[in-house]
Amino acid sequence: MCSSDLEVMADRILKGGHQVSVYNRSPGKTDQLAKAGATVAKSMLDAVRGHDVVITMVADDAALSNVTHDQGLLGALDAGAVHVAMGTHSVDCIRGLGEDHAKAKRGFVAAPVMGRPEVVAANEGTVVPGGAADAIAKAKPLFDQIGRAHV
Repeated sequence: MCSSDLEVMADRILKGGHQVSVYNRSPGKTDQLAKAGATVAKSMLDAVRGHDVVITMVADDAALSNVTHDQGLLGALDAGAVHVAMGTHSVDCIRGLGEDHAKAKRGFVAAPVMGRPEVVAANEGTVVPGGAADAIAKAKPLFDQIGRAHV
């Protein structure tokens, strides 16, 4: 049984027939998803490459900025790819990252998820995406696996 929000969301996306690559800094945190069919990447950048939509869920603004800039997620995204930030972040952080992604010609969607893991597991979560319409449309099939997307 998956326990974290991200594990449950990734499991739902896998069950929807999508290819999923996962990365976690803590060894063993991806074992359940690997058993469910996810590819476990050796690094965050390996998890990002080759995907049209990349989802991050990190603790706070500093972690999101670190992953996006310092660890190179933004530079590793393929042309036309969309980065979906599903954590809870400040308006200033999201606005700044949106501008950075636009300059790099990459999509960016802030999409907080409401619902405990058992709610998401039952496909009853609520996703509230914000961003450019084309970026939201590209990510919507994944949102549909999590629950209701309010676009």
